[in-house]
Amino acid sequence: HVSVKVDEGERKHNRFFSAMENVVEVMMSRSGKIGDDAKQLGLSKLAKRNSFSAIAEEILAFRGIRSNQFSRDELFRIMTSQREANTLTRAATGYHSTDDFSSLMGSNVGRLLRREYEIAPQTFRSFTVSGVLRDFRASDRVQTGDFPALVKKNEGVEIKYGTSSDSKETIQLATYASGIALTRELFVNDDLDGLMRMIRNSAQAGANLESDLVYGVINSNANMADGNALFSSAHGNLGTAGALSVTTLSELREKLRNMKTLDDRSYMNLMLKYILVPVSLETGAQKLIATNLYPATTADENPFRNVGLEVIAEPRLTDNAGTSRPWYGIVDPAVVDTIELARLEGQTGIEMRQEDDINTLGIKYVAYMDVAAKAIDWRGMTKNPYAG
Repeated sequence: HVSVKVDEGERKHNRFFSAMENVVEVMMSRSGKIGDDAKQLGLSKLAKRNSFSAIAEEILAFRGIRSNQFSRDELFRIMTSQREANTLTRAATGYHSTDDFSSLMGSNVGRLLRREYEIAPQTFRSFTVSGVLRDFRASDRVQTGDFPALVKKNEGVEIKYGTSSDSKETIQLATYASGIALTRELFVNDDLDGLMRMIRNSAQAGANLESDLVYGVINSNANMADGNALFSSAHGNLGTAGALSVTTLSELREKLRNMKTLDDRSYMNLMLKYILVPVSLETGAQKLIATNLYPATTADENPFRNVGLEVIAEPRLTDNAGTSRPWYGIVDPAVVDTIELARLEGQTGIEMRQEDDINTLGIKYVAYMDVAAKAIDWRGMTKNPYAG
C-alpha cells in the first residue's frame, strides 16, 4: 500500500482554482451552473461582475494580498508578468499569480472557442464525410471497382480469380491560423466582452473556413484524377440547365440511379437524398418536395412527396453577380463517398494554443486548424447548371 500525502496548501489551491475555473466559465459563456465549491468559497457573485479586474482581485485575495492598493494597470502587470508580480507584491518567492491567471484564462478561452465553433452554422455536414490524416504529406483516397462477378463453379473446375479497377484522388492538409491577444488595453479597460467577441469571431472564422473549403470544391468544379471536371458529361452527373421542377429534379434522380461502378459492369442504383440549392431557390425547393394533401387531379400529384428528400440551402452557391444559380442532387455519403473534409489526427475542429512570454505584457492565443477538403468520388453528386 502506497500512501500519497498532498500538501494542505496545494489542496486548497487546487480547490480554489477549480472553483474559479467554474465561475469564469459561467462568466464567459453566459451559461452553465455555479458549483458547490464556488458557492462555499463565496465566489458566486464573481460570475455577475464580468470583469478582468474582479478575477485578478479574487486571485490576490486567495494569496492574502489586498487588491485595492493596485491600479488596473498594476493588476495587469501582476497577472501577466512574474517579475512584475514579485516586485509589486513584494513576494519574491512562492508567488505565482501569473500562472494562476494565465492558466485560468487559457482553459476558458479554449473552451469558449470550441463551444462557439460547434454552434456556428454549417450546412455541409450531412452530405460530406469526415476524414483523418496522420501527417501533412499528400495522401491517396482509393476508390475500388467491382468485386469480381460470382460465376457458377462446376465440379472439379478451378475457381477463377478476377481483378477490379480502382481510381484515386489526392488530399493534403494545410494549416490555417489567427491570433487573439489579451492585451494591456483590454485589461485596463476591463473589457472582458471584447475578448469574448474576438473568441467568437475567431470560432466563426474557423467554421467559415471549413464551409469555404467544402463549397470551394463544388464551385470550382476542378478536374479529378481522371482528367474530367467533377461535374461533367464524362462523369454522367451534369443535367440540363433549368429551374427546379419535377422534370429537372427527375433528371438528376435518374442520373444517380443509372450510375455504374468503376468497372462499368454494375448499376449502383443510387438514391437521391439531398437537394442542395442557393438560398434564392430554397423556398421553391421546399415547395417542390412538400406533401400535396389534396391534389385537384392525378396530374397534380407530387411524385417527390414523402420520399425522404431534404433541402439544404447555402449562400456560397450563388456567384457574386447572382446570375448563376446551380443546384445539386446528392446521395447519402454513407452509401458512396462525396466530398471529404479531413483533419490532422487528434483534431476534431478548431484548436487553441496559448503563448506566454514573461518579457511581454500580455497573453497571446493562437487559433488554428489543419484541414483540407477534396471530392473523392463524383458518382454520388449531380449538378443542374441553372443560370436563371
